[in-house]
Amino acid sequence: MRLIRSAIAAAFVLALAPQVLPQQAIAQQIGTAAVVRNQVTHGQNDPLEVGEGVIRNEFVTTGANSSAKLVFKDDTNLSIGPQARIKLDRFVFSGESTYSRAAVEMAVGAFRFSSGNSEKKAYQINTPVAVIGVRGTIIDVRASRTSTTATLVEGQASICERGASRPRCIELTMAGQSGTITLNGTRKTFDASATPTFSFASLCASDPLLCSRASSIAAAGGDMLCGR
Repeated sequence: MRLIRSAIAAAFVLALAPQVLPQQAIAQQIGTAAVVRNQVTHGQNDPLEVGEGVIRNEFVTTGANSSAKLVFKDDTNLSIGPQARIKLDRFVFSGESTYSRAAVEMAVGAFRFSSGNSEKKAYQINTPVAVIGVRGTIIDVRASRTSTTATLVEGQASICERGASRPRCIELTMAGQSGTITLNGTRKTFDASATPTFSFASLCASDPLLCSRASSIAAAGGDMLCGR
């Protein structure tokens, strides 16, 4: 009798498995590649294709003369310039299309981040030397191992030193303002400018789709919905 019950239970689990596993895989997907130019990889160095999904904790890398745009489920747009590397660090859903936490690790390269429909406090951009908080923002970021520059395009943001118990910050409150944090040995320097010291827009001259706005629905179909 016990053997019969075990066999029935095993059969029930196997019957459910094809339904459960796809749902788990879908739950991990946080966004879609809306633009892919030339050499762009993700995961285990696999080529990234337009319309393909990306998952949390995944790396995305671009080669020389390459670029990409990721659109997350809350309509956040992340444009990535050439020779860049990011990690889709922590994405915690608070609904089907919003996040309570959305953190991106930008290791190196040039990026444009346009926040979506989640609460503004959910968003965080990390680089090797800085933590950037965004508040309803379009922001351009250039990151390296020893320096980070952030330029405000729209909204408000702060760029703060990373790893300090009481971090120093540069507040960006007007479009065009830039802040730079540079690591020199163990010393950090902070520079603020009222005029842009870096702009991602120069990369969009040859590829306008990088700076246009896309929705998650359009990106999943491989098409773009242009806004500003």
